Amino acid sequence: GRYETAEATLAPTLEAMRPHMSRMLVRVGYAYCLASLAATRADRGEFAAADAAFEEALETVRGLDHEVEGSVLLLWNAAALQQGRWQAADERIERALAVAERVRSLYLALRGRAAQAYAGALTDPGPAPLAALLGASERLEARGMRLWSSLSYGWLAEAEAARGDLVVARRAAAQALRR
Repeated sequence: GRYETAEATLAPTLEAMRPHMSRMLVRVGYAYCLASLAATRADRGEFAAADAAFEEALETVRGLDHEVEGSVLLLWNAAALQQGRWQAADERIERALAVAERVRSLYLALRGRAAQAYAGALTDPGPAPLAALLGASERLEARGMRLWSSLSYGWLAEAEAARGDLVVARRAAAQALRR
């Protein structure tokens, strides 16, 4: 939630990287840094600026066949879910899962499954999407893959609270805050 601090750090970092974009690892770092900046913009409701930054991030790594492409897509998916843009969110999840399979990334696959389950929980009143979301979140946690896990637990807390299970919602919210 410290957007100004994040932007004050990320913006100069991006500027410093631009002259070195011929290097693959710089492009990868630039894409992830830019996607992180885009996520802060989406959090603030600046969706057009966020979308432009996400598109630039993806363009930066086009053709590299690197897992960062999936990370960018999953962050962009979260922004689409925040806006209620279900079709765009679903498309980004599918693309991220394809990247996960192509680069053999368990982390991306589990993050994609968590995002897919959250999207399902928003439209399906049954227990299956919530069980899938909890399962993916717990598998990420158990493997020490905690980056962005607060997002998964926040999604779980929101979905459980909407369904009226305040015990599970509180537990998930505590996990999100702990992260």
